[in-house]
Amino acid sequence: IKVAQLAGYVAEHSAYHHGEMSLTETIINMAQNFVGSNNINLLMPNGQFGSRHQGGKDHASARYVFTCMSRLTRKIFPESDDHSLTYVEDDGQMVEPTYYVPILPMVLVNGNKGIGTGWSTHIPNYDPRELCRIMMDMINDKPAPENLLPWYKGYLGDIVMKPNGKSVETRGVIEATDDPTMIHVTDLPVGRWTKDYKEQLDKFIDEDRTVVTIKEHHTDNKIHFEIQLDEDFQRNNENNLHSALKLSNSIHLGNLVAFNRNNIIRRYENVR
Repeated sequence: IKVAQLAGYVAEHSAYHHGEMSLTETIINMAQNFVGSNNINLLMPNGQFGSRHQGGKDHASARYVFTCMSRLTRKIFPESDDHSLTYVEDDGQMVEPTYYVPILPMVLVNGNKGIGTGWSTHIPNYDPRELCRIMMDMINDKPAPENLLPWYKGYLGDIVMKPNGKSVETRGVIEATDDPTMIHVTDLPVGRWTKDYKEQLDKFIDEDRTVVTIKEHHTDNKIHFEIQLDEDFQRNNENNLHSALKLSNSIHLGNLVAFNRNNIIRRYENVR
């Protein structure tokens, strides 16, 4: 079904009180599957739903792209659970449940980031397979770990816990060549988009003179910059290239804000 048609369907069946634009954006966001978006996309991206080039902002109009339910969605939200949910009555119409109850904590699988009145939240993505193992341990009365490392499907770089335990650093991938001044960047830090990094490299060329030339060999799913560095810059930053080329990024783990089962907003101390 077209995303624009699905937006109309959802508005009709859920007594949706907000604008059509926010609804189509939500549907598109739920279908995105490039690195840094969803670990498990609940809707399928049949068409141009955005890419790492602009962090999803390069998606096509809602009237040109199609979607359907992913085959995993009904496994995560089993149909047999539907009767046990509490449904909302809106002006005499029974609409969606107060909340859905997936078999995995989807707020951890796909993360969450945004602002509301008086609050903000930033929950990173985590590995659904690791969450499965932890939940099975908890069912068997084994304790869950306090801190997990975030995980992003398809990400090739490193994710490292900082010594304070309250944030992690994500690092892009730098590949050396036979020429010490020539490097290949084949992944960017989580949340750094191709277009933004290209603009950063242009600044290195025009203002700092630390980069001599750049070539791009990207595909829809892969990042590949070929970068010729200034000789002095390369020699002075040989052991610190990630920082010098702005190929590292921090993700804070201390702003885990969500609604609890009683619909009361709270800050959680950790992923557990």
